[in-house]
Amino acid sequence: MDTFDEIKELVQYTIKQNEIFVNITTNWTVPGIYMIYIESDNNDKLLPIYIGQSKNIQDRFQKHLESLLGLNRIHPDIYKELFFGNSSSYYEGAFKNCKMHKYMVENGATLEAFRMIILDICDPSELSEKESYYIDKFYAPYFGFNQLNSLTYLYNSGMRFDCQEFQVEKFMDLLEREMELLPKILDYGFTHFNLNHAFPSRLSESYAQVLREPSRLLDLNSRLKVFGQTYKDIWKNHKYLELTKEHDVYNQILEDFKVQMDPIQQLITHEIELYSIKKGLTVQPYELKQNFFDLIKHTKMSTFSVLRQKKWSKQFQIKLEQFRLLQEKNDYFKEKERQKSLELSLISSEYKRERYHEIVPNLEYPPFALQDRVKAVDAYTGVEVKENYLHLDMVFSSTGRRFEREQVPYLISVGMKCFDNQLKETEYRWYVKNECTEYTKQGLIYIEEDHINPYAVSKTCFHPYAYTKDNKPYLSSISMRTELKTGINDYTIQQNEIIPLEEILEKIESYINEETTVIVHTSEGPQTYEIALQCETVNDNELFQLLLGKKPKSKRIIIQPAKKKVKKSFEISTVKKIPSDEERKEQKRIKDQENLKIYIERVSKATNRTIEVLLYQGSMQAASYRCLVCGNEWSRRSDRIFTRNYCSNCKEKQKRKIDQ
Repeated sequence: MDTFDEIKELVQYTIKQNEIFVNITTNWTVPGIYMIYIESDNNDKLLPIYIGQSKNIQDRFQKHLESLLGLNRIHPDIYKELFFGNSSSYYEGAFKNCKMHKYMVENGATLEAFRMIILDICDPSELSEKESYYIDKFYAPYFGFNQLNSLTYLYNSGMRFDCQEFQVEKFMDLLEREMELLPKILDYGFTHFNLNHAFPSRLSESYAQVLREPSRLLDLNSRLKVFGQTYKDIWKNHKYLELTKEHDVYNQILEDFKVQMDPIQQLITHEIELYSIKKGLTVQPYELKQNFFDLIKHTKMSTFSVLRQKKWSKQFQIKLEQFRLLQEKNDYFKEKERQKSLELSLISSEYKRERYHEIVPNLEYPPFALQDRVKAVDAYTGVEVKENYLHLDMVFSSTGRRFEREQVPYLISVGMKCFDNQLKETEYRWYVKNECTEYTKQGLIYIEEDHINPYAVSKTCFHPYAYTKDNKPYLSSISMRTELKTGINDYTIQQNEIIPLEEILEKIESYINEETTVIVHTSEGPQTYEIALQCETVNDNELFQLLLGKKPKSKRIIIQPAKKKVKKSFEISTVKKIPSDEERKEQKRIKDQENLKIYIERVSKATNRTIEVLLYQGSMQAASYRCLVCGNEWSRRSDRIFTRNYCSNCKEKQKRKIDQ
């Protein structure tokens, strides 16, 4: 196998050469294989990488980042309670995020250090194969944050529900390879945790049904048992070893009883089945079993008569008595086996809780230890750099439903960037003082909702909700959605001064004159914008009233300077001449003649010069026509001649001629 230093060098080279980075502003909605890496000083035992697959890499990036944002909020004491309060962790199945969080906390990394690159864009059908290739290439389960290949394959292949021969064989191949690798690299990455937490002690015997060589499964189970006893921590516990031996003894006794009891049950059940067939009765297997135990207990059989029961009891009297004695002993040892199983389970649970120390930060740290991403977010990307332009960036806490009540949105931050006549840039950012930020400043406590509320609608992890220090739920904290989009969270507020909005607006107004165009960029839409501004108390501020009266379109408002009214002046004034009655009549006559000439030409063309216009009074008025073929005359609305451009008398004659 490759050494740790060789893989470390390969990872660094891959990151350096890669040009496909994913962040909150990109749009890589493609299927492929990605690598997450934490930008920090790597130690000599762990590479901070994770290899994954997704049909939509951009969406997966946001989900990974949201998970870290959620863990970043949880108070350390509460976080540990989620691991050590029960035998199973609240975050079971999502430990890659816990491993990343631990590494970042213990190495002083911030959220800005979270990075993702695309290793391979490929067809969705190739994802599992390509992921396996890159996981092996970078030894991600042993040196990084990935889980063991065998467990990943078990979940991705669907083997837990239905399996085929090639899947079981590949799964066994992975386990055999891991048994070879694990002892050599137990001190690297999270390998020790992965081994103790997820490496199986045996495989289900049901897998043997699809194998051509079931003996291979028996052999592998035997080796898995020896491997586990050699390398898994729990086998170092002497009490566990003794209990296991006792448990195995009782298990063997129960197996021996089963060997003696089964033939008796099969013999009598078969006799009952033959009788049922003879009588034409349809009896299900579970009914046969029930009838057998009714016979043992001398109770009335559910399917057959009491007389038939008495006959069978007499016929199989010795066998039934033998079965009853075996069953009494079986029940006694079964209870002993159950007690030993319970004791083993308690020891296993305690070991499991201790094991979680390997994926939980082992130092004191505050909530929001990973800080924020404000420096990584450019709120003014693509702003218009023009003289006398002033840009405002208004960040609001997003709305959402929680505890069947509406979350009240608040204005969190206001940024300003402006350009003077020489395009000199001025930039500021302020954090608004209001109810939301004041509670945030005091320090909110974040808890996974469904961990404390059994009636919670959402049963997903990494979605903590805020509580005040006196344990009251608080609805208007800075949401994870806002943090994801803007990078601002509680840490940001606690590290900066909060100022009333009225004072912020007064500072902004000092940069505005009658020629300034103000462009407002909003993090949320019209409804959130309106509610949040109504939550603010601002007295007689012209800019605030202007903002309050506006609603953003596409999260943007443009406030242009008022246009100056310019009076029109003329050196020479002209007087419009009014025509006389005679002049108007002459103008009308000339226009009518022009219209008649145009109309006559149109009719002549439309009728192939077979119809003559006798009278035309104007559009949509009655007009008179004469057929130049038969001499027929008629009147019709002037525009209809273009849809019925023929003489009706001529058409009728033609029709009669055809009929004859």
